[in-house]
Amino acid sequence: MTLDTFFNSFDLISDIPNAVSQIRELLRRLAVQGRLVPQDPSDQSATYLAEAIGRDRLNHLKLNGATRKLSIDTFSIATHASPLPSTWTTVRLGHLCRAQAGFAFNSAAFVQSESGIPIIRIRDITSSRTQVNYVGEYREEFLVNEGDYLVGMDGNFTVARWLGPPAILNQRVTRLQWYSKQLEPAFIAVALQYRIAELQGTKAYTTVDHLSTKQIENAEVPLPPLAEQRRIVAKLDEVMALCDRLEEQQWEWEAQHAALSRAALDRFTEAPTPENLQFLFHP
Repeated sequence: MTLDTFFNSFDLISDIPNAVSQIRELLRRLAVQGRLVPQDPSDQSATYLAEAIGRDRLNHLKLNGATRKLSIDTFSIATHASPLPSTWTTVRLGHLCRAQAGFAFNSAAFVQSESGIPIIRIRDITSSRTQVNYVGEYREEFLVNEGDYLVGMDGNFTVARWLGPPAILNQRVTRLQWYSKQLEPAFIAVALQYRIAELQGTKAYTTVDHLSTKQIENAEVPLPPLAEQRRIVAKLDEVMALCDRLEEQQWEWEAQHAALSRAALDRFTEAPTPENLQFLFHP
């Protein structure tokens, strides 16, 4: 499907309420189910990829003096009810990365000025800047850099890539620290976001209003072959850009419609005639 063909099909539903958000959700679902891009029979099974990532994880934990269980076992490889392509597998997120919890920095040291260092709170995750800075001491391990993936542990449980300057990680925000380069973080982030949305409907996730890092690491996510992860991310970037364009069109249409409605109301107010009344309902 070409960009123009896809975009033209969007035009047909551009006036449907919440159409773009529904399309985005559909695209993410197709992505994590292996239905967004064609399968390539030459791709090596992701089972081998999971094993390679497991070795990278083991080396990472050893190098960092971790005290966690250092083995590749059934903790890492999971099963999922939804049917997946034959070359895919399913793993627990903790097999791919560490979920690093933020620190409870003293809010008395938060300032709305250029002093100090930006501090990332839940409300900042999808932004490119923070609302406040922090003036005080902090450990380097809580320093977030552009491109790091974050998870909001309250509210909508948003998973997003940080696009702002270096900042520190506040409580209730978690950073995903990857164990291996043999994966595509952007795909894993989409898969995690979709999985969290599924889990929100279960008792374990609805009896509390926040997530824990343990829940994040235990979340099961699909793992395609690395080449397919990259194809999926490239296609998602393409079609999400079309969604952005459609949203802009909708905003422009809504602004124009609102302006016409205000003009019609002013016209009727000045001259409340039957003709102007009809114009009010059909500007």
